[in-house]
Amino acid sequence: MLFIWTLFEYTSETAANIVKKIQNGDKQLREKFIRDYIPFIIKIISSFYSKKLFDVENRDEYSIGLIAFDEAIEKYDTSKNKSFLSFAWFGR
Repeated sequence: MLFIWTLFEYTSETAANIVKKIQNGDKQLREKFIRDYIPFIIKIISSFYSKKLFDVENRDEYSIGLIAFDEAIEKYDTSKNKSFLSFAWFGR
């Protein structure tokens, strides 16, 4: 998951800290966070298929992945001290 941190410019903050700010109402940060984690979302979507997906952004699965990632931001409990990305991937 190293590629994720090179894409996201808030390297001094953990994803959990960023999610907490988003949960406190930072809508611009939410949009940027989701946009910066699109490669992660596509990786999750692709993990359900045995062959490489092309033109992922125009598939229903992509929209579902964006919605699920947004819901993960809302449902993530920062007090549990678990990785946000693991939570977003597995939903637990």
